[in-house]
Amino acid sequence: MVVEWLRARQRIIVPIIFAILLIVFISIIIKYGSKIQFSLILINWKISILLLLLAALFMITKSLMLFYVGRLFLVKRGFLHFLKVFCTSSFIELTSFTGKIGADGFKYYLWKEISKKKRLSLILFLRSADISGFLLLLGLFLFPRDIFLIGLLVLPIVFFLAAPLQLRKKGSDWIFTLILSSVSYLILITQLGLVFDVLGVSFSFVSAKVFLISHGLGVLSQLPFGLGVKDFSIFYLLKDVATETIILGMIWVRMLGEFFSVFLGAFFVSIFLRK
Repeated sequence: MVVEWLRARQRIIVPIIFAILLIVFISIIIKYGSKIQFSLILINWKISILLLLLAALFMITKSLMLFYVGRLFLVKRGFLHFLKVFCTSSFIELTSFTGKIGADGFKYYLWKEISKKKRLSLILFLRSADISGFLLLLGLFLFPRDIFLIGLLVLPIVFFLAAPLQLRKKGSDWIFTLILSSVSYLILITQLGLVFDVLGVSFSFVSAKVFLISHGLGVLSQLPFGLGVKDFSIFYLLKDVATETIILGMIWVRMLGEFFSVFLGAFFVSIFLRK
Protein backbone atom coordinates (compact mmCIF):
# COMPACT_ATOMS: atom_id res chain seq x y z
CA MET A 1 0.00 0.00 0.00
CA VAL A 2 2.78 2.44 0.94
CA VAL A 3 4.72 1.67 -2.26
CA GLU A 4 1.61 2.17 -4.40
CA TRP A 5 0.86 5.45 -2.61
CA LEU A 6 4.41 6.69 -3.26
CA ARG A 7 4.21 5.69 -6.92
CA ALA A 8 0.88 7.47 -7.34
CA ARG A 9 2.30 10.63 -5.75
CA GLN A 10 5.43 10.42 -7.91
CA ARG A 11 3.33 10.14 -11.07
CA ILE A 12 1.57 13.37 -10.09
CA ILE A 13 4.24 15.42 -8.31
CA VAL A 14 7.27 14.77 -10.54
CA PRO A 15 5.59 15.90 -13.81
CA ILE A 16 4.30 19.03 -12.05
CA ILE A 17 7.77 19.93 -10.72
CA PHE A 18 9.26 19.15 -14.13
CA ALA A 19 6.67 21.35 -15.89
CA ILE A 20 7.35 24.25 -13.50
CA LEU A 21 11.12 24.00 -13.97
CA LEU A 22 10.69 23.70 -17.73
CA ILE A 23 8.51 26.83 -17.84
CA VAL A 24 11.06 28.75 -15.75
CA PHE A 25 13.93 27.52 -17.94
CA ILE A 26 12.09 28.43 -21.17
CA SER A 27 11.28 31.89 -19.80
CA ILE A 28 15.01 32.38 -19.02
CA ILE A 29 15.91 31.27 -22.56
CA ILE A 30 13.37 33.73 -24.00
CA LYS A 31 14.69 36.52 -21.77
CA TYR A 32 18.31 35.94 -22.77
CA GLY A 33 17.59 34.57 -26.25
CA SER A 34 19.11 37.49 -28.12
CA LYS A 35 22.34 37.13 -26.14
CA ILE A 36 22.77 33.37 -26.62
CA GLN A 37 25.24 32.71 -29.41
CA PHE A 38 23.97 29.40 -30.78
CA SER A 39 26.30 29.87 -33.76
CA LEU A 40 29.19 28.89 -31.46
CA ILE A 41 27.98 25.28 -31.64
CA LEU A 42 28.62 25.29 -35.41
CA ILE A 43 31.73 27.46 -35.26
CA ASN A 44 33.26 25.02 -32.76
CA TRP A 45 32.19 21.99 -34.79
CA LYS A 46 35.24 20.00 -33.72
CA ILE A 47 34.12 20.27 -30.08
CA SER A 48 30.60 19.23 -31.11
CA ILE A 49 31.96 16.13 -32.87
CA LEU A 50 34.13 15.36 -29.83
CA LEU A 51 31.04 15.63 -27.62
CA LEU A 52 29.26 13.05 -29.78
CA LEU A 53 32.27 10.72 -29.62
CA LEU A 54 32.42 11.08 -25.83
CA ALA A 55 28.65 10.45 -25.66
CA ALA A 56 29.18 7.23 -27.63
CA LEU A 57 32.02 6.26 -25.26
CA PHE A 58 29.80 6.99 -22.24
CA MET A 59 27.02 4.84 -23.71
CA ILE A 60 29.46 1.97 -24.40
CA THR A 61 30.89 2.19 -20.85
CA LYS A 62 27.43 2.08 -19.27
CA SER A 63 26.38 -0.76 -21.57
CA LEU A 64 29.54 -2.63 -20.65
CA MET A 65 28.56 -2.29 -16.98
CA LEU A 66 25.15 -3.78 -17.80
CA PHE A 67 26.73 -6.54 -19.89
CA TYR A 68 29.23 -7.47 -17.19
CA VAL A 69 26.71 -7.48 -14.33
CA GLY A 70 23.99 -9.08 -16.47
CA ARG A 71 26.22 -12.02 -17.39
CA LEU A 72 27.26 -12.26 -13.74
CA PHE A 73 23.61 -12.86 -12.81
CA LEU A 74 23.02 -15.26 -15.75
CA VAL A 75 21.28 -12.91 -18.20
CA LYS A 76 22.71 -14.71 -21.20
CA ARG A 77 22.48 -12.06 -23.87
CA GLY A 78 25.01 -10.42 -26.22
CA PHE A 79 26.52 -6.97 -25.76
CA LEU A 80 24.17 -5.44 -28.34
CA HIS A 81 21.19 -6.45 -26.18
CA PHE A 82 22.59 -4.58 -23.17
CA LEU A 83 23.39 -1.54 -25.31
CA LYS A 84 19.76 -1.47 -26.46
CA VAL A 85 18.61 -1.88 -22.85
CA PHE A 86 20.70 1.08 -21.69
CA CYS A 87 19.46 3.34 -24.50
CA THR A 88 15.83 2.26 -24.07
CA SER A 89 15.96 2.74 -20.30
CA SER A 90 17.39 6.25 -20.91
CA PHE A 91 14.46 6.98 -23.21
CA ILE A 92 12.01 5.65 -20.59
CA GLU A 93 13.71 7.70 -17.87
CA LEU A 94 13.19 10.88 -19.89
CA THR A 95 9.64 10.24 -21.15
CA SER A 96 8.03 8.58 -18.12
CA PHE A 97 9.13 11.13 -15.46
CA THR A 98 10.24 8.26 -13.22
CA GLY A 99 14.00 8.92 -13.23
CA LYS A 100 16.34 6.08 -12.30
CA ILE A 101 13.45 4.19 -10.68
CA GLY A 102 11.75 3.87 -14.06
CA ALA A 103 15.00 2.86 -15.77
CA ASP A 104 15.63 0.14 -13.18
CA GLY A 105 11.99 -0.96 -13.28
CA PHE A 106 12.29 -1.50 -17.03
CA LYS A 107 15.32 -3.75 -16.51
CA TYR A 108 13.51 -5.69 -13.76
CA TYR A 109 10.52 -6.25 -16.04
CA LEU A 110 12.64 -7.20 -19.05
CA TRP A 111 14.87 -9.98 -17.69
CA LYS A 112 12.18 -12.52 -16.83
CA GLU A 113 14.44 -15.47 -17.65
CA ILE A 114 15.99 -15.13 -14.18
CA SER A 115 14.17 -15.24 -10.85
CA LYS A 116 12.72 -12.14 -9.18
CA LYS A 117 15.28 -12.45 -6.40
CA LYS A 118 18.15 -12.54 -8.91
CA ARG A 119 16.71 -9.56 -10.81
CA LEU A 120 16.49 -7.55 -7.61
CA SER A 121 20.05 -8.55 -6.64
CA LEU A 122 21.27 -7.60 -10.11
CA ILE A 123 19.74 -4.11 -9.91
CA LEU A 124 20.95 -3.61 -6.33
CA PHE A 125 24.45 -4.72 -7.32
CA LEU A 126 24.50 -2.43 -10.36
CA ARG A 127 22.98 0.62 -8.66
CA SER A 128 25.16 0.36 -5.53
CA ALA A 129 28.33 0.11 -7.66
CA ASP A 130 27.18 3.00 -9.85
CA ILE A 131 26.42 5.28 -6.89
CA SER A 132 29.68 4.29 -5.19
CA GLY A 133 31.60 5.07 -8.39
CA PHE A 134 30.09 8.54 -8.42
CA LEU A 135 30.81 9.07 -4.69
CA LEU A 136 34.37 7.88 -5.18
CA LEU A 137 34.94 10.48 -7.88
CA LEU A 138 33.17 13.17 -5.84
CA GLY A 139 35.34 12.34 -2.83
CA LEU A 140 38.43 12.79 -4.97
CA PHE A 141 37.39 16.38 -5.72
CA LEU A 142 35.82 17.27 -2.35
CA PHE A 143 38.22 15.91 0.27
CA PRO A 144 41.93 16.27 0.99
CA ARG A 145 44.07 13.43 -0.34
CA ASP A 146 44.57 11.71 3.05
CA ILE A 147 40.86 11.62 3.85
CA PHE A 148 40.11 10.42 0.33
CA LEU A 149 42.59 7.53 0.64
CA ILE A 150 41.06 6.53 3.99
CA GLY A 151 37.62 6.57 2.39
CA LEU A 152 38.98 4.47 -0.47
CA LEU A 153 40.00 1.83 2.06
CA VAL A 154 36.79 2.09 4.09
CA LEU A 155 34.39 1.80 1.11
CA PRO A 156 35.11 -1.91 0.33
CA ILE A 157 34.94 -2.73 4.07
CA VAL A 158 31.51 -1.08 4.37
CA PHE A 159 30.33 -2.97 1.31
CA PHE A 160 31.45 -6.35 2.67
CA LEU A 161 29.84 -5.64 6.05
CA ALA A 162 26.55 -4.20 4.78
CA ALA A 163 25.90 -6.13 1.56
CA PRO A 164 23.98 -9.43 1.49
CA LEU A 165 26.10 -12.61 1.32
CA GLN A 166 25.33 -13.21 -2.36
CA LEU A 167 26.71 -9.79 -3.27
CA ARG A 168 29.72 -10.10 -0.97
CA LYS A 169 30.85 -13.20 -2.89
CA LYS A 170 31.05 -11.00 -5.99
CA GLY A 171 33.21 -8.33 -4.30
CA SER A 172 35.89 -8.09 -7.00
CA ASP A 173 33.20 -7.89 -9.70
CA TRP A 174 31.51 -5.09 -7.73
CA ILE A 175 34.78 -3.14 -7.52
CA PHE A 176 35.33 -3.56 -11.28
CA THR A 177 31.80 -2.26 -11.93
CA LEU A 178 32.50 0.67 -9.58
CA ILE A 179 35.60 1.54 -11.63
CA LEU A 180 33.57 1.49 -14.86
CA SER A 181 31.04 3.78 -13.18
CA SER A 182 33.76 6.27 -12.19
CA VAL A 183 35.07 6.25 -15.76
CA SER A 184 31.57 7.05 -17.09
CA TYR A 185 31.26 10.05 -14.75
CA LEU A 186 34.72 11.24 -15.78
CA ILE A 187 33.42 11.26 -19.36
CA LEU A 188 30.46 13.43 -18.28
CA ILE A 189 32.79 15.89 -16.54
CA THR A 190 35.02 16.02 -19.63
CA GLN A 191 32.02 16.87 -21.83
CA LEU A 192 30.98 19.74 -19.58
CA GLY A 193 34.60 20.88 -19.22
CA LEU A 194 35.18 21.00 -22.98
CA VAL A 195 32.05 23.05 -23.64
CA PHE A 196 32.46 25.52 -20.79
CA ASP A 197 36.17 25.94 -21.58
CA VAL A 198 35.19 27.11 -25.08
CA LEU A 199 32.66 29.48 -23.46
CA GLY A 200 35.31 31.05 -21.25
CA VAL A 201 34.95 29.02 -18.03
CA SER A 202 38.38 27.44 -17.60
CA PHE A 203 38.20 23.73 -16.89
CA SER A 204 39.69 23.33 -13.43
CA PHE A 205 39.51 21.31 -10.24
CA VAL A 206 36.80 23.70 -8.98
CA SER A 207 34.63 23.54 -12.10
CA ALA A 208 34.89 19.73 -12.18
CA LYS A 209 33.65 19.66 -8.58
CA VAL A 210 30.75 21.97 -9.53
CA PHE A 211 29.72 19.72 -12.42
CA LEU A 212 29.83 16.61 -10.22
CA ILE A 213 27.76 18.19 -7.43
CA SER A 214 25.18 19.45 -9.92
CA HIS A 215 24.90 15.98 -11.45
CA GLY A 216 24.44 14.42 -8.01
CA LEU A 217 21.67 16.92 -7.16
CA GLY A 218 20.01 16.13 -10.49
CA VAL A 219 20.01 12.40 -9.73
CA LEU A 220 18.63 12.97 -6.21
CA SER A 221 15.75 14.99 -7.66
CA GLN A 222 14.52 11.88 -9.54
CA LEU A 223 13.67 14.15 -12.48
CA PRO A 224 14.63 12.68 -15.87
CA PHE A 225 18.36 13.39 -16.38
CA GLY A 226 18.11 15.90 -13.54
CA LEU A 227 16.50 18.36 -15.95
CA GLY A 228 16.02 21.70 -14.27
CA VAL A 229 17.67 20.78 -10.98
CA LYS A 230 21.07 20.09 -12.56
CA ASP A 231 20.83 23.24 -14.67
CA PHE A 232 19.78 25.53 -11.83
CA SER A 233 22.41 24.11 -9.49
CA ILE A 234 25.05 25.03 -12.09
CA PHE A 235 23.48 28.52 -12.27
CA TYR A 236 23.88 28.79 -8.51
CA LEU A 237 27.36 27.29 -8.24
CA LEU A 238 28.74 29.33 -11.16
CA LYS A 239 27.23 32.65 -10.05
CA ASP A 240 29.98 34.74 -11.66
CA VAL A 241 29.33 33.28 -15.11
CA ALA A 242 26.84 35.03 -17.42
CA THR A 243 23.39 33.39 -17.52
CA GLU A 244 23.35 33.17 -21.32
CA THR A 245 26.72 31.35 -21.24
CA ILE A 246 25.41 28.70 -18.85
CA ILE A 247 22.20 28.24 -20.88
CA LEU A 248 24.17 27.73 -24.10
CA GLY A 249 26.58 25.34 -22.36
CA MET A 250 23.79 23.17 -20.91
CA ILE A 251 21.86 23.02 -24.20
CA TRP A 252 25.05 22.17 -26.08
CA VAL A 253 26.04 19.38 -23.68
CA ARG A 254 22.56 17.90 -23.40
CA MET A 255 21.74 17.83 -27.12
CA LEU A 256 25.09 16.43 -28.29
CA GLY A 257 26.03 14.55 -25.14
CA GLU A 258 23.52 13.32 -22.57
CA PHE A 259 20.63 12.87 -25.00
CA PHE A 260 22.64 10.78 -27.48
CA SER A 261 21.51 7.54 -25.79
CA VAL A 262 17.93 8.88 -25.52
CA PHE A 263 17.74 9.45 -29.29
CA LEU A 264 19.05 5.93 -29.89
CA GLY A 265 16.55 4.61 -27.33
CA ALA A 266 13.71 6.31 -29.20
CA PHE A 267 14.97 4.64 -32.38
CA PHE A 268 15.01 1.18 -30.75
CA VAL A 269 11.53 1.71 -29.28
CA SER A 270 10.14 2.78 -32.68
CA ILE A 271 11.56 -0.42 -34.27
CA PHE A 272 9.98 -2.49 -31.51
CA LEU A 273 6.59 -0.80 -31.97
CA ARG A 274 6.70 -1.41 -35.72
CA LYS A 275 7.25 -5.10 -35.09
